[in-house]
Amino acid sequence: MGGTAVAQTFNEETYWNNDVQPLPANVNHYTFVSSFLKPPYNVVGLNVYTPPGYEATGNSQRYPVIYLLHGVNGNEANYFGWYDSYSALYSQKSALSLMEGTVSPAPGFKMPEAILVFVNGGKGSGYYDWNTPENGPNSDFPIMSESIIIKEVLPFVDNHFRTIPFRGGRAIEGFSMGGYGAVKFALEYPQLFCSAVSYGGTDYDSSMNPAESVYNIVAANKPALNTHPVRIRLVQGALDGTSSGNLELKDFLDAQGIYNEYETAVPNTKHDWGDYYRNNGDVGLDFHQACFLANPAPNLTEFVYLPTIQKGP
Repeated sequence: MGGTAVAQTFNEETYWNNDVQPLPANVNHYTFVSSFLKPPYNVVGLNVYTPPGYEATGNSQRYPVIYLLHGVNGNEANYFGWYDSYSALYSQKSALSLMEGTVSPAPGFKMPEAILVFVNGGKGSGYYDWNTPENGPNSDFPIMSESIIIKEVLPFVDNHFRTIPFRGGRAIEGFSMGGYGAVKFALEYPQLFCSAVSYGGTDYDSSMNPAESVYNIVAANKPALNTHPVRIRLVQGALDGTSSGNLELKDFLDAQGIYNEYETAVPNTKHDWGDYYRNNGDVGLDFHQACFLANPAPNLTEFVYLPTIQKGP
């Protein structure tokens, strides 16, 4: 879907690709050239974590993928900055430590063995395609976040990693603007995702661009949602005064018969992606794992992946 948005100031050189080095253990930076952007700013970056044993000799196992969407001022390295150090990513509850097993989840929660993709969706992009004169598809600097993620990032990952390349092996989550983006993509493309988690999400009615309201998306997409049921989890911190609209969205999803969970007040959690993961990330990963287990993969011999990829810029 296209839409309008307000003008903003940003660094064009790092808008789509912010190759911060060094990276945490088991995370590598990758790039591709986007057909939706204009040179010289048409290289898109992403950071990818692969779970223990992924690169072991003879390992042919395929893995589900969880896509993580940053907030309004973020990029593909943004998640790591919510922790004091890279070592803290492995000593405190985080997506990495819970996946690696260096920190245990709360009793009763089962962590997936999954590939994590930290997406660069563009600072303040709203996770949709713009159509303004300054940043629309025919401008010198297009902002085409939705097209890039859905039509390029997902195929890139499925073509270069041993994924389970169907909706039952694909989940999405995000923080703040990325929380909205995760819910929006899951409801707009239920044939691609089985679950979505929003941490501190807000602006689900997309006040800057009503065409991108998740309410309007659901209304227009009911046949696909009936065919491909998705699971939505909305998480709000007790100290997060920025997050809003979650209760209203829950009530709407209930009325539409869309499965959802709503965590209303996670203790000691501000509008801080690290807080959300330290205090509730294991619950979210268990939520994705339940979806993966409930949607077993079809015969994967019909899929082909490319076994090697150039790491780095």
